[in-house]
Amino acid sequence: MCTRKCLYWPDNSVIVAYRMPNQLRMKRFTSSGTMVWPQPITVSGAFYPHPMICEFTDDSFALSWWDNEGLNIQRYNHAGTALWSQPTQIFAG
Repeated sequence: MCTRKCLYWPDNSVIVAYRMPNQLRMKRFTSSGTMVWPQPITVSGAFYPHPMICEFTDDSFALSWWDNEGLNIQRYNHAGTALWSQPTQIFAG
């Protein structure tokens, strides 16, 4: 089960997911604290206060969140690019 808000990579960088009003954001930092991605990844409309991140063996990761429609998930590559054309709803309600 994905329960982390921080994801650590073998290169010692970290991805941090956090909630802002009506959106989730993710940022990736090097081990020295420098931002890797030029802009945070933003998911609008998310209201659940606890985003969840899990990694896959191919250097990709997934972010899941709740919104008014249900539980959603999106998969990203190591560079922060979405791998699916749109998030997938995995639970309605």
